[in-house]
Amino acid sequence: MPLCPALSTFSRSERLLGDESGSEDEEDESSNRDRDVAELLRRMAKALADFYGLGEAKHATRLKSSVVNVVMVTQEAWKVKERPSQLDEPPMFWLRGGRVYDFHGDRGTVSEFENDLLIREVEDDGICRQRRQKQGLLPFPFLPLPQREKAEEQEEEAKVGPKR
Repeated sequence: MPLCPALSTFSRSERLLGDESGSEDEEDESSNRDRDVAELLRRMAKALADFYGLGEAKHATRLKSSVVNVVMVTQEAWKVKERPSQLDEPPMFWLRGGRVYDFHGDRGTVSEFENDLLIREVEDDGICRQRRQKQGLLPFPFLPLPQREKAEEQEEEAKVGPKR
């Protein structure tokens, strides 16, 4: 695949604290996970390239193991983008647990990120930023886990007594 400097994706493909005695099953699982992450990063990069009109950049992705799960548009590509942007600097996104993050927080799953850019044609808005809350997930920077319901808290309080 030819490399183009306009759009870059970076993914860590080796384990940080892995030992050499891992089983083949663990290595296969790790390899599958790395392929899945690389595919999600490519989807993010393609959505960005298509949204901003970066031309040939959408065909060029570069994987590098020294940075963890980052997709960014280079300065050169940003200068020749076809779509106006509310951003002054080229965007940079991270992939964590199948969700896309930028400097302002959670943008949703990769599918939601693609939908925002390619279907709704929105760079950023309240819907992107309030998605976690509407999905009943803990707010950023916490892990995107379901929030406890008020009824559950009241039941637990009744069993244990009021919080002090």
